[in-house]
Amino acid sequence: MATQSTLRWCVFLLITGFISCKSDQQHTSDTDEAEAYPVITLAPQTTTVYTDFPVTLQGVQDVAIRPKVNGFIAEIQVDEGQKVSKGQLLFRIFAPEYEEQLVQSLAAIQSIEAELEEAQLQVEKTQPLVQEGVIGKYELESAQHQLRNKTAQLNQAKSVRKGAEVNIAYTQIRAPFNGVMGLIPYKKGSLVSSTSADPLAHISDISQIHAYFSINEKQFFDWTEKSGGKSVTDYINRQGEVNLILPNNQLFNQKGIVDMVSGQVDPKTGSITLRAVFSNPDQVLRSGNSATVRVYEKLDKVLLIPQRATVEIQGKRFVYKVDDEGMVTSVAVNLSDYTPSNEYFIVESGLEAGDRIVSEGLVSIREGAKIKTTTK
Repeated sequence: MATQSTLRWCVFLLITGFISCKSDQQHTSDTDEAEAYPVITLAPQTTTVYTDFPVTLQGVQDVAIRPKVNGFIAEIQVDEGQKVSKGQLLFRIFAPEYEEQLVQSLAAIQSIEAELEEAQLQVEKTQPLVQEGVIGKYELESAQHQLRNKTAQLNQAKSVRKGAEVNIAYTQIRAPFNGVMGLIPYKKGSLVSSTSADPLAHISDISQIHAYFSINEKQFFDWTEKSGGKSVTDYINRQGEVNLILPNNQLFNQKGIVDMVSGQVDPKTGSITLRAVFSNPDQVLRSGNSATVRVYEKLDKVLLIPQRATVEIQGKRFVYKVDDEGMVTSVAVNLSDYTPSNEYFIVESGLEAGDRIVSEGLVSIREGAKIKTTTK
């Protein structure tokens, strides 16, 4: 009986030892087979983000040149795209009726001046006769009335002359400021008037360029609060550069500033208009160009994760979070709309400072897998 009990105990020890060895071998095997992945530990950081806004560019001044008188274009003194100076002659309108009006008004002035002199002499002649009682007051009043009438006629004739001179001056159309000519839709000999559908041309002052863009109300109030009681323009300009991205994705070589915020909110879109100003010394930019204004902003104490450390599934972003034992768990994260100036995302929720995430190689990771971690 004792021999059987001893035999059973020996068998139990052999089985237990075998299982223990197998377990240790399995554990060693699993550890050896775990793959290594780079892991980063999240910590609050300061970063610069930017927001892009589509814009249409305008010169400091964009003016349509229209004739103030009717007539035929006699001369076109400039070409399309030409730089012009303030006061430079652009067009001359042939309108001979104004020359004739001037001649007639000058002749009328000379005639009325002669009649005025005669009326003045008549008054001077009549006054002593009335005082001596030779003639009645009616004769003097009649002479004085005639003098006032001729004076009024002279003033009217001079007014006609002035109008004719102004109209003649309007036949010579000059540049109102330094700028660049736009397209000229008319040719020499074309009949034009102040009511013509198309202007003679446009002139643009593009020494500086205005870029108008819109922000939503949330951005406006966020920036107003961050300005510390100052203006939105002051807050934006204190953040750093305001850049202009050209249609070919090249950065314009001049930095800008934001100098205006509209006093009204568009009731249809809920947006507020801002204006950025850029110097344009080489006149590379033209009125009507499309571009993108890039506004920068500094953010403190934010969590940054590499874009390559995320995967997108059905419109949501996920990362692989690693615990102290090396176990991997997928976690959904909410990301900020702001775009950092490097290849990172800003985390709004889903992760905290001190969390560890896999930074590369996400394609081969399985949920719940155990990994080796390396630090890059």
